[in-house]
Amino acid sequence: MHNLRLHKLFFAFTLVYVTTMIISVSLLQISAGALFLLWLYGLLSKTISFETKSPFLIWFGVFVVVRIVSILFSEHFDISVTSLWTEIIYYVLFFVLLSFLKLFDDRQRNIILRTILTVAFVATLYALGKYVFGFEKRISSTTAGYTTFALYLSVLLGVVLFMEKRKEIFTNSYRWSITVLFILAGILFTFSRMHWVIAFLLIGAYGIFRNKRIAIGLGIIVLLVFVFTPSLVKRGTTLLNPLDNSSGRTLIWQGAATIAHEHPVLGFGPQTFKTVFPIQNKIKNPAGRYFITSWESDFLRTYMETGVLGILSFLGLFGSIFYYGRKILKLEHIDVRQRDLCFGLLAGMVAFFLTCFTTGFVAAPITSHLFMFVLALLSREYENAFSNSNNV
Repeated sequence: MHNLRLHKLFFAFTLVYVTTMIISVSLLQISAGALFLLWLYGLLSKTISFETKSPFLIWFGVFVVVRIVSILFSEHFDISVTSLWTEIIYYVLFFVLLSFLKLFDDRQRNIILRTILTVAFVATLYALGKYVFGFEKRISSTTAGYTTFALYLSVLLGVVLFMEKRKEIFTNSYRWSITVLFILAGILFTFSRMHWVIAFLLIGAYGIFRNKRIAIGLGIIVLLVFVFTPSLVKRGTTLLNPLDNSSGRTLIWQGAATIAHEHPVLGFGPQTFKTVFPIQNKIKNPAGRYFITSWESDFLRTYMETGVLGILSFLGLFGSIFYYGRKILKLEHIDVRQRDLCFGLLAGMVAFFLTCFTTGFVAAPITSHLFMFVLALLSREYENAFSNSNNV
């Protein structure tokens, strides 16, 4: 009876966690802290055990260890050390979520997925309302800027697209269609060009692997909205000259190229951009305030902060995600529902990977939580799939 009550508590706080992810950073941090404390209690009381065969654990662990070591060897330790308490919760949460998701049955997992999608739908509707009535020039969530919101929606777009026939998630095709269209509208009106490209690629992938006719229909709807909205057309024309409209990213890469050789193994340490960037006068306004505050691209950030060891472990993590994800999809015995979910989760991971070229998620308080959740859920599906495979 005690274990049953505790499992219900685990489930309730996981629901709170995924609900607050895009609503309130403060509530997200509180719920994440509560999950961590419940996890510790579960381990100490032996209600849960941390036994996992997650194929991502090695590369994930290497990435975390390299990041911690880069802090210890940072030339600016006083700056980098803040990452220990600002980022560590993200890394620990992978293990917490992995433990909890293994306890939940399919019904509970579906409730969690429906909750995430419902919250995203409401957040998008609210953001679009503010945009339509002129309160915002680009839509964003109540907790994050337009780029973070665009990535959040892009990841969910990948998940939703491949769950069209999941009746336990979408009771009919109309609800699925409305959800997809709202997410696409949200991505469009963030005016985030990279996430436009990601959305286009995800729709293309859906057309190739699932339904070409629906993919073409979605593409036509998006194109019509785009063509008949002058602000979208104006923003879209900047893609014709990406280097001249890079929002300072060209400058960042130029600056990085001049110092990239100085600390190739472990980098300069986390959070050191403002200290080590060589062209300081180009990233400040006349008042001395920074208008560029980070390396932007997670690939560049990871190398500059944690060196070759960091970027190799980061790429290794994504490599393991796609390699083992493909292994799941090639299994013959898994049912359609599990295959759909794995397809969707992998599509979401593609969104995470592609966004690293221009922005990223590693140091972001919202999308880093989302990444850990998607990674933990994919790990759960992998363990279930290969556990069943061994029993066949």
